[in-house]
Amino acid sequence: HCFQAEENPMQKKQSAIIPESLSAMATQFPNRPEAIRKKFKKLQKDYGKLSVCYEAGPCGYSLYWQLIGMNIECIVVAPSLIPRKPGDKVKTDSRDSVKLARCHRAGDLTPVWVPDEAHESLRDLVRARGSMKKEQRSARHRLSKFLLKRGFHNK
Repeated sequence: HCFQAEENPMQKKQSAIIPESLSAMATQFPNRPEAIRKKFKKLQKDYGKLSVCYEAGPCGYSLYWQLIGMNIECIVVAPSLIPRKPGDKVKTDSRDSVKLARCHRAGDLTPVWVPDEAHESLRDLVRARGSMKKEQRSARHRLSKFLLKRGFHNK
């Protein structure tokens, strides 16, 4: 059984379940670890083995790690790798959920590499350092222009 989840910390998660009958069913549940655990335990009870996918986003991989920890198969897909029909411009969470679940069931999705928590922490640190270096350079340029405007020249 295929399942798709949208990870968005500000909203409820969207889901689409595609049982053997190929009919899609969309449902929502709160974006909290306990609610996710409860929902997936119920889905496992109702449908048995689950296969889950969700679109990579700015929220990291906490949903992935939680599902893997519950022994639920899960893949994360880059938005750029999701097949799209030409002219398909309408994007809604429910529509995207069903489409992603159907693509997952058909095997049309390419998963991205999911870093472990150590790699993710290192990535965050490198990104934070890069941002701070950029801010430092910008502040240095602002100060330099401020001083130059007031007649102080760098020698």
